[in-house]
Amino acid sequence: MKPEILLLYPGSDPSNPHAEISSDPGRSMPMGILFLAAALERGGYGIKILDARTMSKSDDLKWLKDSLEHDPVYVGISAMTVQIGHALDLARAVRSHKPDIPIVWGGAHPSLYPDSTCQDSMVDYVIRNEADFSAVQLADALREHESVDSVPGVTYQSDDTIHSGPIGTLPDITALESPAYHLLDTDMYLERTLADGRRVLGVDILTSRGCPYRCAFCPNEILLGRRWRKRPVDQVLDELDLLLSDSRINHVWFMDDLFIGDRDRVVRIVEYLHRKYPAVLWEANVRADMFREGLVDESFLKFLKETGCSSLRMGAESGNDEILRLLKKDITVEQTIHAVAACNDAGIVPVCFFMMGIPGERIDQIYDTLALMADLKIRFPHTMVCGPGLFRPYPGGELYASALEMGLSEPRDLAQWAEALGIQGFLKSNAFPWIENAGLLDDLLFYMFHIEQRHNLSSFSLPALRRFISNIALWRARHKQWKGRIFAASKRHLSRLAGAA
Repeated sequence: MKPEILLLYPGSDPSNPHAEISSDPGRSMPMGILFLAAALERGGYGIKILDARTMSKSDDLKWLKDSLEHDPVYVGISAMTVQIGHALDLARAVRSHKPDIPIVWGGAHPSLYPDSTCQDSMVDYVIRNEADFSAVQLADALREHESVDSVPGVTYQSDDTIHSGPIGTLPDITALESPAYHLLDTDMYLERTLADGRRVLGVDILTSRGCPYRCAFCPNEILLGRRWRKRPVDQVLDELDLLLSDSRINHVWFMDDLFIGDRDRVVRIVEYLHRKYPAVLWEANVRADMFREGLVDESFLKFLKETGCSSLRMGAESGNDEILRLLKKDITVEQTIHAVAACNDAGIVPVCFFMMGIPGERIDQIYDTLALMADLKIRFPHTMVCGPGLFRPYPGGELYASALEMGLSEPRDLAQWAEALGIQGFLKSNAFPWIENAGLLDDLLFYMFHIEQRHNLSSFSLPALRRFISNIALWRARHKQWKGRIFAASKRHLSRLAGAA
């Protein structure tokens, strides 16, 4: 029998006893773990994956207990910050049933905070950054009871001393195996809702990693540098054939941080997709500054629409050009408006993401963002506006340094992170000293959520009341009038917000 490794993908709400994926309209697959599993399989290991979002909390603990009976080489946990609470619960279950099995943490949060992560008693090793090959080397070392000090990207604590191996180079993306889709029950992920409210049966595919841009808030530059690495197109097309062999599937989500960056490459992929699977829709990420002649212009948008593009997502971030410069976003408010208008003219739903609570941001600049969101929604009703989410501080970036200078007291360990998280894995608004009125920001989030959901109001149990609140929010945001608010965000409201988002 092959030696086994368990790979766990936690949920984001430890208090929710049910399968979290049932209330997730996107239902994305755990792509990082699928690539990792493929590499480990090629290395000679038998892999079992637990996506804890697809099970009740009691069922995932039963699955874990049963799987541990085979004494895996290690248990790997991939965790973003929002998943820390449930990841700790799963790690405690591993310790309880099999205290001698190593627990290895990876993913975004441990990569950003390797030292504080490995100091937790529920962590034996951290693998930093992309671990496709180092995870195999670590498994080999643990299996043979050898030192792990030479394994790239591994951090661990021993005798109160933190040891960190060399970070190594990023994996050659052209040498990676295709994701191990066969290890998932893909039926759990198919039912999705598009930005325009349509129900589809969809799958995910990743055709590249990284991003060449310099956004000051993004962990990509911190972890991976400003590099955009593209997978071979032929391999991507083979994966599309594999995924779409299920004739029920009618939607593909290109998960890349930057899909529409190489026009010729996009043409090859989506032309093939449309020629072979003409009924399949797709969506992807794009940047607002790409809507220009020679890249995402009128003729290219027409081509995208004809090949099945249903929506394009973009990080608009702010409605204030000064803040966009602070963020090093390298776009302008006018470019966002132009991009949204161009998508609407082409019949493609634009999805715009915004943030607030940025170090150095004034309340009037936040109002500019809310006004832009409202204006886009009024002028282009089919636009989906998301957020504004609270700023997330990631170590190593310029904005992180600014946050520390302004008095940010960051959680020191995993337990504190789990306690400090608010809606959707963000630090709570009162954690940021530069925000003078945290309650106001919570109220703004409450109002703007109702603007965001105008595209699908029929899903609410009280659509008339929510439409009323949405209309108030639109007027307030567009006219920057926030005094004397009728509705304020209570803990109950914010909790429901998190569940619906």
